[in-house]
Amino acid sequence: MLSVVVAGTVVAAAYAVYTPLRGGTSAHYDVTWMATVLVFAAAALGAVGIWVVWGRPDTAAASSAIAIVCCTVGALTLFSLIGLPILAVGLVALASTVRALRDRRRTYRLSSSLGGAAIGGALLAIGLTFTRPPTVVCAPNGAGAYFNTGTRVTTTVSADGKTTTGEIRTENAIETFVCEDGRLIEFRQQGP
Repeated sequence: MLSVVVAGTVVAAAYAVYTPLRGGTSAHYDVTWMATVLVFAAAALGAVGIWVVWGRPDTAAASSAIAIVCCTVGALTLFSLIGLPILAVGLVALASTVRALRDRRRTYRLSSSLGGAAIGGALLAIGLTFTRPPTVVCAPNGAGAYFNTGTRVTTTVSADGKTTTGEIRTENAIETFVCEDGRLIEFRQQGP
């Protein structure tokens, strides 16, 4: 079980190091403790799933992993062009998992499908966490955008349109930023 803790720690550390580097000079990504704990837990869950499936790979494991990922992504993107086909693939994989579980010849099918579901859930949680949008992103014309709900944002654009300053107020923090010519030149976060 040490491998579960090691896997969670390695992936969480990679998330904490990689996320701030994603924005380069034009965006800022927040690394919150909740997201880091989620990545740790998901990686540990995935390691448990791999441990369960290891040595006896089965179609039930693969189909349950595919079902978890595709059904969730399909439901999240249902009203886009690609959401319905992804959901259909997930439902077919779910039907394949149920069919494999009904086969009484192999006793390890339930554990295999649960291990596959753990792997699929881990991949989904890690993928969604690693691909979340930045807190602030600066456009080439100097404009800044903020990606978060439940906030109050105030921005000011300079007369030449190349510099944008902004203040973002949430329940827990006040963040200020300055965008100039597509670069984030200042970002500060303070408690309320």
